[in-house]
Amino acid sequence: MNKLKRVLFDNRGFTLIELLAVVVIIAILMAIALPSINAILYNSRSEIYAQDAVAYVDATKNLVMDQTYTIDDFDTTYYIHINNLDDSDLGPSPFAEWEDAYVAVILNDDGSKEYYWVSVDKAGWRIDLTRDKNIDKSDVYNGKKTVNFRQPIGVRSKIVVYDKDGNMKSLSPYYDITRSELETCYSFKDVNDTEVMLTYYKRKENPDECGTNVVIPATVEGKKVTSIYQYAFNNMGITNVYIPETIQSIGTRAFASNLLTTLYVPSSVTKIDSEAFYNNKINNLTLHEGLKTMGNSCFKKNELTEAIVPDSVTSLGACSYCDNPIPNPSFLYYKSGDTIDYSRVRGYIGNLEEFSGKVFEVPATANGVALKRIENSAFSSMSLGDWEVIIPSTVTYIGSSAFNGCGIRKVNIPNGVTYIGSSAFYSNQLAELSIPSSVTSIGNIAFNNNQVLNQDDAWIYKRTSSGIDYSTIIGYAGAKRDEITIPPTKNGVALKTIDTQAFYVSYFTGKLTLPSTVTTIGSLAFGLNRVSSVDNGDGNEIPGGFIYGRKADGSVDNTVILSYASMGGVITVPSTVKTISSSAFYYTGITGVILPEGLKKIGGSAFHKCKLSGEVVIPSTVTEIGSNAFRKEIIYTNYNSDLVRIVNKAKDESGNLRVFDWQSITGGPSAATFATGTVENWYGNIEVVAG
Repeated sequence: MNKLKRVLFDNRGFTLIELLAVVVIIAILMAIALPSINAILYNSRSEIYAQDAVAYVDATKNLVMDQTYTIDDFDTTYYIHINNLDDSDLGPSPFAEWEDAYVAVILNDDGSKEYYWVSVDKAGWRIDLTRDKNIDKSDVYNGKKTVNFRQPIGVRSKIVVYDKDGNMKSLSPYYDITRSELETCYSFKDVNDTEVMLTYYKRKENPDECGTNVVIPATVEGKKVTSIYQYAFNNMGITNVYIPETIQSIGTRAFASNLLTTLYVPSSVTKIDSEAFYNNKINNLTLHEGLKTMGNSCFKKNELTEAIVPDSVTSLGACSYCDNPIPNPSFLYYKSGDTIDYSRVRGYIGNLEEFSGKVFEVPATANGVALKRIENSAFSSMSLGDWEVIIPSTVTYIGSSAFNGCGIRKVNIPNGVTYIGSSAFYSNQLAELSIPSSVTSIGNIAFNNNQVLNQDDAWIYKRTSSGIDYSTIIGYAGAKRDEITIPPTKNGVALKTIDTQAFYVSYFTGKLTLPSTVTTIGSLAFGLNRVSSVDNGDGNEIPGGFIYGRKADGSVDNTVILSYASMGGVITVPSTVKTISSSAFYYTGITGVILPEGLKKIGGSAFHKCKLSGEVVIPSTVTEIGSNAFRKEIIYTNYNSDLVRIVNKAKDESGNLRVFDWQSITGGPSAATFATGTVENWYGNIEVVAG
């Protein structure tokens, strides 16, 4: 008992070791308990934060109901700062004082209103723009200490802000997002250090996140979004689009074949390319002064009743407003400043109801001035299927693509015409063709992809001031044939030259026979055909569509591939080939290629716009690969987008793997000069590995 008393009443206290043990135990308990306590506090405060946000919105609803604030424009997003709410029951955030907080209001078409909340406090606790019915404690997070009170809701083009001092301001929308947020729905590329281009909308890949109601961001982490690439939103089912004030150019078919009804193009836009908004349902269009260029058919096939052309437009493409229910359609003439030159027709707006009997007659005079020129792309892509076109006898010049892709069945080219531009009558249904002797110049593929039945008329020969040059063939206007033999002579003159793009998109099938007289073949001379075999002029029929080069003496050079006259599939390049010329397989849709050892050069754009997938093996003998030879991109459709690997076997003079500029070869955004490594690409990186 005495011993126990001595222990209990010993006034010497605890030893240092005992105290340290107690401190350690308390620290462990605190470490276990604090996260739980913090979580409880965070959840509690977040719940209060969300409840306060809803309370502020309810207070705003009362002011709107009392007409303190008038919400009367369907095209406006209204922001009301909480300083404008006189309610003593509403206080600061449960975390800190408010840094900035707004209630946003919009008016719907049915007259109903929707309310949203956006806020941040001085400690950085925030809720991004969220509809009041959806606000929850899970929306509260810690982030940047600024809010965007210029973000449009939906595709509204105007912002009205009642700021913290009670002032009302009308502002243009401004929508900023991060690069990771942008990647959810867009492919994009950096134009420079301050600008970004949107290249593709991922609606088809990510329909849940990327809807049909599109709000294009103004900036991406401070970089301005200034351009929309061709085909970026093509055929995506888009019903509404908001285009910010930062956009300067809208590319070819960027929004074609969608369901847009109302379109507001901001004053920042200076260029709208060809068919940018073709085939929508637009009936309400706003364009501004400052717009400089309107491309061919940019608003063709909509529901517009007025052709809007701002005075600032200096380049107006053909058929800008074709196939719209415009009540007073008319021809458009060349304009320079305030002066109209009625001798030069540049297009037609409206529908075709004023023409009868499917005859489209271009007027011979306007305002007493005789027509001399049909300008480039003047009537390109007009819906003239099975129509006849009458060109007045006063015309001397028919520009490039003037009647391209119209589907016309008959045309008179009057004697007096001296110039016919490239693609002028490309892709129609002409069954007959007579080119007058007055013509001294015809551009590439001016008459290709037609249906001319008389073979003598179907071959298009070069024209000069001296007459017809039968030694050079520049096109083919004939109907599709299962087997084609190019004539070796015409009017006693031997064929020497097959010009650039001469038989491009001629729809040759079966066997193709070239004459032995030919010494020169231009690039893309046989592109986009579907032949099964070729006799290059030496009597040897080889499978596939390989068009060989010519030696100095005119004989066939089977070490050079100039062009490819077939489409699709996996091809094996013949073992004799040393050089694949520039654009040799361009746009041929091949899905794979086996290159032979002994190959030395692959020209620029050699496999551009193909459908290569998987991998390509570069033989050890290759010393040169041109720019864009294996370019990977998405423009309306996917080109080489599934190419993921390049096996580099090429060796330099020292026996080491050869270094190439893969950025240039594949069209990537970043420097990639090496033997092996990763080539960055907007549409999926490419790994270059050693073979």
